[in-house]
Amino acid sequence: MESIRFKLWTTIIALIFIILTPIWYFQVVRLEQTYTETKIKDALNATSALSVIFKEEGMTAKTGEEVSTLASEKEVCVSIYDETAHPIVDYKMNTIGCVFEQLDDLDKSNVLYHISNLKSEMITFEVESNSNYPAALYGSYVSSDTGENYLMVVSTYITPVGRVLEVLKKQLMFLTVPLLIAGTLLAFFIARSFSQPIMKLSRATSELAKGNYDTRVVVDSDDEIGVLQQNFNYMGEQISQLEELRRDLIANVSHDLKTPLTMIRGYAETIRDLTGDFPEKRNQQLEIIIEESDRLNALVNDLLNLSRFQSGQITLEPKVFDLNEMIVSTINQYNFLITNQGYTFEYEDQGTCYVYGDVLRMKQVVYNILNNAVNHTGEDKYIRVELIKKPEKYRVEISDTGMGIKKEDLNRIWDRYYKIDKSGKRRVAGTGIGLAIVKQILSAHEALFGVESEYGHGATFYFEMYRVEHFNKRNVERVKVVDIQIDHDEENV
Repeated sequence: MESIRFKLWTTIIALIFIILTPIWYFQVVRLEQTYTETKIKDALNATSALSVIFKEEGMTAKTGEEVSTLASEKEVCVSIYDETAHPIVDYKMNTIGCVFEQLDDLDKSNVLYHISNLKSEMITFEVESNSNYPAALYGSYVSSDTGENYLMVVSTYITPVGRVLEVLKKQLMFLTVPLLIAGTLLAFFIARSFSQPIMKLSRATSELAKGNYDTRVVVDSDDEIGVLQQNFNYMGEQISQLEELRRDLIANVSHDLKTPLTMIRGYAETIRDLTGDFPEKRNQQLEIIIEESDRLNALVNDLLNLSRFQSGQITLEPKVFDLNEMIVSTINQYNFLITNQGYTFEYEDQGTCYVYGDVLRMKQVVYNILNNAVNHTGEDKYIRVELIKKPEKYRVEISDTGMGIKKEDLNRIWDRYYKIDKSGKRRVAGTGIGLAIVKQILSAHEALFGVESEYGHGATFYFEMYRVEHFNKRNVERVKVVDIQIDHDEENV
């Protein structure tokens, strides 16, 4: 398997070759041919332009200046003859010389003869240059607007670029070799800088897979790799928390299972061996066995419900219902605690407050939060419930007067079987996963929810639901019917 370092190195080297190859091709291979084509094109364009000048203006002083300037710019020689082949004027190039002048008299006569007979605006002649330079020769028969006719010969030498090519090759060679060396070293260091943090992540991932959940990597950049390192550390923290929750889950479930099972077994043996013939004691002990069986049943039901929610097996059946009526009905289920144990539930009836949701599941939400408040409220046993009317929503707040929740625990209380108080002491029956079920139900409703707490000053749990203004009242779900359903199917939530 090729390493990422090798792949990066070869990619950068290939990129250097991709850049250098067209430079060599256009500056060395194609330079002479491109230069020759450009010079020929310039000569052709100059011939056409000169024909236009003589046609429009004839032979004047102004014409001479324009022709001289154009001949100098295009590096061409221009010879003008009258229709009888007598010379009128020459515009020469002093640096190289003129092709037409170096021809013998017979060749010159043939060129002028062909121009005079063909009377074409553009005639190309093939010439063999006596110099070391390639040559181009063009003729043109010009009829001016003043009625005069001219024979025009345009010629040029194409300066060879061989010496220039040699210089370019040497310069490119001096440039290419150091560039390849520098590119190779640069590619190596770049590849190493990219691959090292990735290899560290790979080794850390292997350690994480082995169960070393405390493994972390040093975040040494703020680019995409740095973000990847941060995400890895965050993943490690989450896995560590999940592992801690898993251990707590096993310990807490084992504790909650062991206690009722021990009591059931102990009282069953007592009835068998001692109190079986004493109806009063036997019935008391059987009641305890039934209560402990209910605790086991509640724990199993909650675990099953949570598992079904998380796997998507439980679907909501939303309808319009009265949120205020549902809260009052749920609080009434705590009358035993209010009457016999001195609890105080403060709630001000808000009248009809219609919302849209699964009333059975939302009642379970309120019930579980109230249970949590009962378990953690202060010695005054005071619990406050508020239904706040907002412009578009109803906000439900349930507060206790207990010790509250530490800042580092706020985000973890929604995890299944996460207990702030590890002692296992509870005022009322519960399974320890009520808030995890609350989170699943409210998330399924896409409801805003959360908790506000300052350690030492109690906690306030809240959720919000959208108000419903227009609906058919015949379709309103009645809460009292749901109470029976909860008592039957969701007992000891």
